[in-house]
Amino acid sequence: MEERIERREYFRVKDVLQLSLRRLPNFEVMPMARVVGYFSSFPPDMGTAPETVDPFIARQLQTIHQKLDAILEYLYLDKSGFTNLQYHEVDISAGGMRVKVSEDFEEGDTLEIRLILPTAPPLYLICYGKVKRCSECANRKEIAIEFVNIGEDIRSLIVRYVLQRQRQDIRR
Repeated sequence: MEERIERREYFRVKDVLQLSLRRLPNFEVMPMARVVGYFSSFPPDMGTAPETVDPFIARQLQTIHQKLDAILEYLYLDKSGFTNLQYHEVDISAGGMRVKVSEDFEEGDTLEIRLILPTAPPLYLICYGKVKRCSECANRKEIAIEFVNIGEDIRSLIVRYVLQRQRQDIRR
């Protein structure tokens, strides 16, 4: 009996995530993966209001500020292409992902991956990858993608998410 050798470098987890895939031309210099989001110019805890300001008015202003932040973040994410992502079954790790798609991709294609990790708060990532394998599975194509140009900061966010999901699965 042939023994199977595990070549994976990172933990993996199966999940259903919102993402989009877009084929890119071959770049001489590949862009780096990054976290996307609107960042408020004011910290959530702006400190205490001066004694001359009514505490009720200070709380109301802070509430208005939080609502404006939420609206601005939604508009920023909409402009960045994160508000209408489709759900896909994925097998994800910090090294890459396997996903079922309806589009035709070929081995060697370079992809832009817009991905939402449902953490608290959600992480909006733009990653890049190379298609390593393509196969047919139940009338759908399944592709394996290896992340490229991903910094250790982004990789550690994905590792943290995968470990969190594995803990949830073990508790069930």
